[in-house]
Amino acid sequence: MDTENPYQPPSADTTTPTHTAEDITSVRKKLVPKWIKIFGWLFMVFGALMPLLVAASLLLQEPLQLGLFGLNYNGPATHPAAILMASLIIALAIAAFGLLFAKGWGVKVCLALGYLCSAICLFTMVHNIMSGHLMLRLELVVLFFYLRRLHRIAPLWQPSGEQPAEINNS
Repeated sequence: MDTENPYQPPSADTTTPTHTAEDITSVRKKLVPKWIKIFGWLFMVFGALMPLLVAASLLLQEPLQLGLFGLNYNGPATHPAAILMASLIIALAIAAFGLLFAKGWGVKVCLALGYLCSAICLFTMVHNIMSGHLMLRLELVVLFFYLRRLHRIAPLWQPSGEQPAEINNS
């Protein structure tokens, strides 16, 4: 009796490999170099501490002191400039979380914030030069290599439904 069983499920297509979410996460995590991971963890720590610093500034009625990418602020925590800078730090922490924990949106958000931070550095540098102070922002060098690396890994950062690409971590 070599007749085919009509109740047999159809054979699976074995030509396309299936990847689990763990596989994709593992590939994405391997794409991020160590130096970006170190900066990412620093941004996540500072972002997590930011609400505590703002609350301490409000409770103790002490001025809040913030500095990032050439922007500096010293004054009350309720000032719009303080809120804007604290929001930027928290946004950087969220982007670092997305990149370090291999979220699908991680690279896109990091690229957007990388360009925003580069624009901030350029703006503060030009502003200082026009004010008569020559101040070069070394953050621009780090941001250049950061953005270059993100552009290289962005095509490999596949959505969770697609198969991951090969890793070239050089």
